[in-house]
Amino acid sequence: RIEKAKQEEAARRQALRATIPDAAFELPVDVIGLSPRLTIALTNAGYATVGDLMMQLKLDPDEILALGGV
Repeated sequence: RIEKAKQEEAARRQALRATIPDAAFELPVDVIGLSPRLTIALTNAGYATVGDLMMQLKLDPDEILALGGV
């Protein structure tokens, strides 16, 4: 049961990842023109690239909104 759930989550993530251009995972978050405070909050939370941020927004945008400083 747990293994099946893990496989389904991995497949979901892979499908979402396929919708984001590879180049987005090469762009640091600071290139999109956010305030320095917001950029620091995102990078401290582990969102180093635009692709990381896009992926999280597709998975669960509330996690971004729950970050301190957002």
